[in-house]
Amino acid sequence: MFGWRARLGLMIPTNNTVIEPELALLTPSGVALYTTRMISSRSGYASVSGLQHIVSNVERATEELSITGVNAFLYGCLSTSFVHPDWEASYASHIRKRSKSPAITAMSATISAIRSFNTDDIALLCSYESEMLRLGLNRFAADKINVVSVHSLGISNFSTLSNITNIDIYRSARSMDLKEAKMLCILATDIPSVKIINTLEKDLGIPVISTNQSLLWNVLNELKINVNNKDFGSLFDRKII
Repeated sequence: MFGWRARLGLMIPTNNTVIEPELALLTPSGVALYTTRMISSRSGYASVSGLQHIVSNVERATEELSITGVNAFLYGCLSTSFVHPDWEASYASHIRKRSKSPAITAMSATISAIRSFNTDDIALLCSYESEMLRLGLNRFAADKINVVSVHSLGISNFSTLSNITNIDIYRSARSMDLKEAKMLCILATDIPSVKIINTLEKDLGIPVISTNQSLLWNVLNELKINVNNKDFGSLFDRKII
């Protein structure tokens, strides 16, 4: 039997080639991951209109995962929460009423992970172009999180994004001004990082989290599944506040 501890249902954009293999690395024994995909863009480029379209797929994706019998729902598109901040809370509430199971978004998990370290001063490493980055910074400000340093890869083309490597992310992080930062947040579900989080924490001397790592950490906490994932960062020593 697969998923004898928990079955997790994951909703992701069709272009995302990172989150599934990363969560597979992080997922402990007895926990199974089931995924459905949602079309956000047929052009190959990220856009606000594409994110509006992806939300229209959520009900269908939820029904598919409900039939699978999952114990929790993970929404793996971070930028949806930038464009539709009010939608996020209604989505989680709707899922809980419908299935009696927790629903966790990439953004809510990232915020919970940051707060678990009792700090508000963070550095951001992300992939977003100017408009999406502006919306993202607005969202952090609304959550009273102080972004003291930002480095963006500035990528909107999906094919370019899918070829970013862990080495690219490591070198980008090392190039940042982190003097005022209490932690580094690698923001997005489609840039790889979980294999280098431990190395970055050692080399930078501050906690490092990623959105994908935060998403799994959050749901395991919600389901009261204890794991020892110290190979993938100090976040797994923390609890939700």
